[in-house]
Amino acid sequence: MALAAGVCTAPDFTVWVDDPPEWRRFQAWRSAVVAGYWQANGVDVLPVVSFGSGCERFVRPGSTWAVRAPGRAADVARWVERVEGFVELAGVGRLVLFGVTGAARLVFWGEACGVPVEVRALCVRGGRGAVADERQAA
Repeated sequence: MALAAGVCTAPDFTVWVDDPPEWRRFQAWRSAVVAGYWQANGVDVLPVVSFGSGCERFVRPGSTWAVRAPGRAADVARWVERVEGFVELAGVGRLVLFGVTGAARLVFWGEACGVPVEVRALCVRGGRGAVADERQAA
């Protein structure tokens, strides 16, 4: 599917904060391996933020990352705190926020912490999305 689309997010293998650290690191490594395979075959891949997994080890500082917006029942303040910590740890250059339709309200938060934030669908009709738009603008 990723090869046909040409643009996608890295696989988001779920990890929970109470999972053993070894499991979280394995899931991050597994996502990086699949993303690397897709990239080697011409797919533009956005890495996905995964708190506490060590996924930042596999991505260059200054890169664009995809992050799922907090769910409706989520503790938004805690989510913002965790993303801010991740932005600093990974040296994030830009975030592509996806998931919840009310995510646009979080753009201001991103700009306030010094990181450009885009709210986008990653796959939309006509094959255009965040990575496709970035490639065309370059």
